Amino acid sequence: MSPTNAHRPTKATRGFTLAELLVAMSISGVVFAGILAAYTFLGRNLTRLVNTQQLEAASRRTFYLFDQDASAATQVTTATGTQVVLVLQSGASTTTVTYTYNSSTGILTRTDASGSSVLLSNLTAFDLNYYNSAGISTTSTLSVKEIDLTFSSAFGNSASGTQSQYTAVSPRLILRNKALLQ
Repeated sequence: MSPTNAHRPTKATRGFTLAELLVAMSISGVVFAGILAAYTFLGRNLTRLVNTQQLEAASRRTFYLFDQDASAATQVTTATGTQVVLVLQSGASTTTVTYTYNSSTGILTRTDASGSSVLLSNLTAFDLNYYNSAGISTTSTLSVKEIDLTFSSAFGNSASGTQSQYTAVSPRLILRNKALLQ
């Protein structure tokens, strides 16, 4: 026996069989499919989370502005389910602020002396509710003492699974500067 033949592998140990390759490729395919599914799942959830965060931030800003205006209002001149017109007293001057919901476009706008701005978009439902000083629902602009705002919105693409839906209800906001009887 020569020393050169002692370290040379035999023919049977030189490569992989077809069955071994098929098993390895099948296991690799399952692992890669799992990685791709997890990546897609995480991507959709992250997109939905960002969409929900945007809806929530716009809702907080809307509630803040609406609370400031309702608290300072001395009079309500229009009170419908889709529009409210508030008169604000600041010193000797008065300012009119209008909140209007357009159901065909799904947009809530706020209009004052400086112009109009879009507060919320992609609204799927919107409602303004009015109450008198006893807490009873009313439709008379003279007896409105409390207002609440309810809306639902959706953002994203439902076909791709990234749509977020958000519903918000404000507390009853008291018109603090409005006299009980006008």
